Parts: sequence; structure tokens; C-alpha cells
Amino acid sequence: METDPSHVLAVKPALGAAERNCEKRLLRDTEAAAILGICRRTFYRLWKTGAAPAGIKLLKSHRWDRQVLDLWISQGCPVEPHIDAKGQVVAHA
Repeated sequence: METDPSHVLAVKPALGAAERNCEKRLLRDTEAAAILGICRRTFYRLWKTGAAPAGIKLLKSHRWDRQVLDLWISQGCPVEPHIDAKGQVVAHA
């Protein structure tokens, strides 16, 4: 007995919470990392050294604008200058 392909259901892989929420405008670090295909810790390290776009501070947490991340990716992920607490540009090694 052959199976009619029109009756076969396509099974989608289960998405994690970070992947399901990637359509939001402001993203958590785990969501931003999922878009980039890296782990949260690597994304945090890139952000803290100024290699990734600056986040938006919301109370005690940070969020990343999806459009800014998309633009950054489309430009080849250039290293952004890091501004320290005194407003000084810190050079990258």
C-alpha cells in the first residue's frame, strides 16, 4: 500500500522559547544570540567588549532592538566603538 503524499503531514522541529519569540521588536540576550546562531554567553561577551550593538537598558535588564541587529548583520557585523562610563571611546585590540 502506497502512501499518498498529499496526506502526509510535514513535521516541524520544535522551537525553543528564544526562537519562538524572535519576532518581537526588543529582544533578550538569549533571543539576540539565537538570531546570530551563538550562545548567550558569547553574545554577552561581544556586547560587553563593544563588538556587538549596544543594548537598551530597561530597569535592571537590557534589550536589543531587532532592527538594529538585522542592520548590523546586513553590514557584516562590524565592530562598533565601545563607549565607557565616562563617555570615552575605548579602542579595540
